[in-house]
Amino acid sequence: MIQTLTVNLLVGSVLLLLGLLGWRLFGAAEKDSKNFSTADLAKNSKIYGLFLAGLLLPFAFAGLLGLSFANSFLFLIGGFFLPAILSSLGLSHGSRSILVLLLSIAVTALVPEDGYRLSFAAFIAGLASWKAVDYFLISDEAKPGSLEDFLPAFLFVVGIYWTKTADTANWIPIHQKLILGAVSVSMLMRAIQGQFLSNDKLYFKRISLAVTGALFMLIYINQFIVALELGKIAVIAGAGYFLTYLFDAMSKSCDQEDRVLSDLKKVLFIGIFTLLVSRLFGMLGLVVLAMSMLISTTSGVALIAAAFWGARVLAQSFIFDFNSNMTGINIMHTYAGAALYGGFFLVVALSLLIARSKSRLATGILFTAATVIAPVTTVYFLHAEPAASLFYAALVAASLLAVVAPSIYGETEAAASQGALMLIPPQLLAFGILVNELISRGNTADLKERVIVLVAVSVLSSAILWIAFRFMPKEESSASAG
Repeated sequence: MIQTLTVNLLVGSVLLLLGLLGWRLFGAAEKDSKNFSTADLAKNSKIYGLFLAGLLLPFAFAGLLGLSFANSFLFLIGGFFLPAILSSLGLSHGSRSILVLLLSIAVTALVPEDGYRLSFAAFIAGLASWKAVDYFLISDEAKPGSLEDFLPAFLFVVGIYWTKTADTANWIPIHQKLILGAVSVSMLMRAIQGQFLSNDKLYFKRISLAVTGALFMLIYINQFIVALELGKIAVIAGAGYFLTYLFDAMSKSCDQEDRVLSDLKKVLFIGIFTLLVSRLFGMLGLVVLAMSMLISTTSGVALIAAAFWGARVLAQSFIFDFNSNMTGINIMHTYAGAALYGGFFLVVALSLLIARSKSRLATGILFTAATVIAPVTTVYFLHAEPAASLFYAALVAASLLAVVAPSIYGETEAAASQGALMLIPPQLLAFGILVNELISRGNTADLKERVIVLVAVSVLSSAILWIAFRFMPKEESSASAG
């Protein structure tokens, strides 16, 4: 990774991010350093430690079964616990996003070439699990959950993973440099835009900012990458910046009476940009478009769209890597069609759980367990193509429900928490990649072995449900039992 990106670009990007971090901590009007505190560190560490211990159990079982992903547990710990510590120090989402992004750059730069799949997947699983715990158990009304600190690192690792998995050899170093530049420019734009966003009824300032971001990207491409044929990518970045401002404006100005129409417009915009960019520019275009959403000043649809596009690229990488059907997913296959239903059902069930459950701990336990058990069992019993079908269905369902949540649940805490649905696809895909060896094992397993595994999964699921049930309030658990 260091060889393909070159040390100069890595050092330059790291210095830029450190400069932005220093400005947020000590130079901004609302200095983050004033909020620094270790008061919550001990309490939060117990919660994070409990979930981390549970997440390490699959790695322990993998070691007993001789699965190679057992050796990648350190990357899961790094992706989970280091961001968890940062979440407990009182820093804002913006400062944490820079620190976690720096961590992801270090991971991608130091992981050996032959072990990147499992290492990156374990790191992504750690990030998604940390963010889920943060959403359900750490955040509150005073500090609501947000994808802002999760997305930069996630998108960067996904982009690098895609280049190593599905990109052509000659383009890998060039595209990796472009991805590094795209995330760096977006973080820079996020820092400098604040004073220009007020009093802009005619969108003149926001159009100027979008054009400025596109010019930054064009200069980076022409001067640092020296790949003139990639200049058109700068147009995607500029369009993405303006789309972000449009999404933020729609979220702030929408009345309750117009909420449904507004949410449908957002869904339509996401669909149009997905179709156009993926058709004209491929997965690289989606990565850049997703990174352009990082300038959002709200925790709204722009970040949901970024998570959707990032997971879409990761799903494409999974299909390219493990699906024997090179044309993609054939939904006419019985299991692939059934998996589509399963993916939608999983997301709808977790959405209702987030909205209706009164126990945040029970929600966190069930959410995490479902997003780990589902990909493992699907990969083993149904194999790669149905697994990809389930992952893609979950991605679409999570995105739709997260965007239209205000129309479904109103302006409530339940609606705000639906953003956590966007953590389902990364978690499913990460664990699907981690357990890819189960594809071949499932193909060669006999009926007796399958029955044993099915019984074991059933017992484990029942135990998790019992544990979650114990943490529910008495009135809620009684209603569930009835």
